[in-house]
Amino acid sequence: MRDKIDSIIQLWAEYYGIRFSSDAGEALARMMEEKYKPTNKSKSKCQCSCCWTFDDIDCRWETECGEAHVFEVEGPVENKYNFCPYCGKQIN
Repeated sequence: MRDKIDSIIQLWAEYYGIRFSSDAGEALARMMEEKYKPTNKSKSKCQCSCCWTFDDIDCRWETECGEAHVFEVEGPVENKYNFCPYCGKQIN
């Protein structure tokens, strides 16, 4: 991943005609690594489905993959949602 980040920084520098100091380039690379590092949002051991739970306070459905969805009426079953539109896994 660091190679990709270094390539992006180089492209920015060339495009904008700027030169990063080694400290600034390193700081930018660390910031990008932190922001774009892979995360595992799933809390369950099973990776084949996405669990949706209703949030009574915000009146929305929270997905296991870290998204939120609002239906005009009822929930995912009544609206014939079989698969999560965010991660593509089967809703349970």
